[in-house]
Amino acid sequence: MKTSLLAASMIQLAGPTGVGYGEEAIIKLQGGLVYQILELETNLVKKATLKKVTVDIGGTPVAYYSGKDLELNDKLFNLHETTGRFCIDLSKFRYRTLEGIHVSGLKTSQYDDITLKVEFGAKDAADPADLTLKGKAYVSPNPQGAKQGGGRIMIPQAYEVTQYTPAAGDYDWSFPNGSPNLNVQHMIIDESEVSISKVIVKRGATTIREMHRSDIDHGLQRYAGVTPQPGKLLLDFTQFGFGKGDSVETANLNFTFTVDAKGALKTRIEGFKRVA
Repeated sequence: MKTSLLAASMIQLAGPTGVGYGEEAIIKLQGGLVYQILELETNLVKKATLKKVTVDIGGTPVAYYSGKDLELNDKLFNLHETTGRFCIDLSKFRYRTLEGIHVSGLKTSQYDDITLKVEFGAKDAADPADLTLKGKAYVSPNPQGAKQGGGRIMIPQAYEVTQYTPAAGDYDWSFPNGSPNLNVQHMIIDESEVSISKVIVKRGATTIREMHRSDIDHGLQRYAGVTPQPGKLLLDFTQFGFGKGDSVETANLNFTFTVDAKGALKTRIEGFKRVA
């Protein structure tokens, strides 16, 4: 009986080096596989102590997250949380189709130098004195793993940008470095300084979506099973469950936000990028 090439099986990653508070630990990943999910098992109590984790290929960051980012994703999408465990869903199994699930999985080649960089902040009073770290992953076979590039067409994207609103009212923002090769699946906007009551999404001058805040929150809960979190605005273009088909190409993509004040809007972006 053949095993599906998309079936995800757990493996244990190589032991990390440099584990400690205020340090950056390094975990080397085996090339030639498709990485679906990465997991970090620690003995941390406070997830914010994980300052940053970066997936890197050949010295180029592919995607990065903080412990707070990963915790927020779990709460928004109602995913089970285990104390001290951090889950990076490269492939997103909440989507309805195999294409949507796996479009953001990370294909690797046996020639790739793949590194997981895990940066810890200062110890919280609740954290244990001695920090421990183990890496795990759900992977699938990559039939092109013996070739340069591993047949990589898409790579996951996860990063943060900061917008600045000049005043209350309507604020226009162009998606930074938009491209026909970059698609966004969702954006999470931190409203610590500025609240948003309406969003208009445009392609050039053409409006493609217009949503009041009540529309957004209602749609997320009814159609995506999301639990909105205080002080966060989730714009999920894939709320109906189609991770590729409903993602939005970012070329000439721009937004008008109706805001209540001047200030910063930290914006977390996740999606995928065509590289071949």
